[in-house]
Amino acid sequence: MDNGLRSQPVGVPGEIYIGGPTLARGYLNRPELNSQRFIRCPPGVSVVGDRLYKAGDWGYMLSDGSFEICGRCDSMVKIRGYSIEIQAVESALLDLPLVKACVVLTLGKEGEDKHLAAYIVPEGKTTKKEIRSALKRRLPFYMIPSYFVFLNR
Repeated sequence: MDNGLRSQPVGVPGEIYIGGPTLARGYLNRPELNSQRFIRCPPGVSVVGDRLYKAGDWGYMLSDGSFEICGRCDSMVKIRGYSIEIQAVESALLDLPLVKACVVLTLGKEGEDKHLAAYIVPEGKTTKKEIRSALKRRLPFYMIPSYFVFLNR
């Protein structure tokens, strides 16, 4: 499904959700995880039952009805106690007219403090200060990358 929980056509990647009569009721004694992973079946999705399980994988359906798994969806990292979705930071950057392309990575070894670094292809002439300032209006402080690296392309 896409981000709006709509089924994708054959060959178009989306997040994989699982449903049916044998779907588990949930994780034992894990209400928070249950609310993250088990969702009500959205309108227009035909499946036996009223719930779906969010698998956390990207993939697409083949013409024979089977699925090709592309990889994990979650790019969640924990930095200074905050859970951060890397894709949300990238999306906020790409929404800025100052940014043509970007990728956000986590820096730091296991057991050390981690930081976000944004590698950016700027749109025209802009500064790191302008990008940081624009992000502060869109994201919580803990999601603002510590480092900005400008790339030519």
